[in-house]
Amino acid sequence: MNDDNNHLELLVFLHRLLAMLALFCLILSIVGFSTTSEVITHSHATQAELNVKGQLSFFSWAPIFTSVFGLTLSFAFMICFFAVSECLRRRKGFHYCLVIAGFTCFFIPIGTVLGVYGIRILSRPAVRQQFGVE
Repeated sequence: MNDDNNHLELLVFLHRLLAMLALFCLILSIVGFSTTSEVITHSHATQAELNVKGQLSFFSWAPIFTSVFGLTLSFAFMICFFAVSECLRRRKGFHYCLVIAGFTCFFIPIGTVLGVYGIRILSRPAVRQQFGVE
């Protein structure tokens, strides 16, 4: 039982660490968004870059769209990982923790190790009992 508590506390720490990594990616996306939008909006477009309507072409705006997508994705992952760490700390939301542990496996290589470790710990009967799941 004491080992299970130690393993769950380690999972809490690792999920918070992963949330901080997602926050770092969020900051990088913001920096990338601001630099690419600065370059695009303050550049003097040539006639070849302008389309028929006088606007910049789609390929000029693609870095901005990519940055906004990365920004949104990083923010969502950061919220999910922080929420899982809180659920693990409070021993509530067993199924949510299990689903996010499975979803974390897609983040190769760190997330795969953390996801498999989380699923392995959460599948123990003593841990399920701590969460109130029979």
